[in-house]
Amino acid sequence: FGLETPRVPWGIHPELLRAGEDAQERRDRTGREAEDSVVYLFPGGFLGHRKPAEPVIEAFTAAEGDHLRLLVKAQVERSRLERIEPLVDADDRISMLLGDQPWEEHLATIASCDVSVSPSRWEGLGLPLYEAVALGLPTITNDDPPMNEVVTDGENGLLVPSHPDGEARSGIPARRPDVAALTAAIERMGDPGTLGTLREGTIRSRERFAWEDTVQALGDLLDR
Repeated sequence: FGLETPRVPWGIHPELLRAGEDAQERRDRTGREAEDSVVYLFPGGFLGHRKPAEPVIEAFTAAEGDHLRLLVKAQVERSRLERIEPLVDADDRISMLLGDQPWEEHLATIASCDVSVSPSRWEGLGLPLYEAVALGLPTITNDDPPMNEVVTDGENGLLVPSHPDGEARSGIPARRPDVAALTAAIERMGDPGTLGTLREGTIRSRERFAWEDTVQALGDLLDR
């Protein structure tokens, strides 16, 4: 389009990395990784239309495995709860946490889980993706940008296909994650071997998001 658009890559802030190191120390100390259950986190935010809560819950409900657990974490109550709560109540493996937690508690809640399920109908930056990498949680998300710019299939998570689903009020095309593919990815991540491999890959992938690269690129932009 004839625009000068230098790229400033976003990275993981050192505060998040320190939280990730603390989380791993807690896992090592408590033996969390040796537990039988696998806890999936759905970061629902404000439960707006950008977050496909219903498809995620539907996909999890269809997943086989008594050891699987899903935590739906949302900041505030919204009218969509009228549709979501019956889905949560129908599966005793699913729980919901509502409320805007202080920053440290928010990170501790994420770190207490094993997998982040973070598909999005459309996205800007995708902060939960970076939080998951920092805290060592492999991510399941849809194979669309910017999600697939952070999550690499088979490295630090699993990518699933999506389908056109209207558009946002801003005109951005929306995508709905494929429910059957989400179910398959959830079941696959429930295997200890797969989870362990992708957790190690998630920790290694932090190198791709060095905060120093963000600072350097921003400095170069300001010097132009």
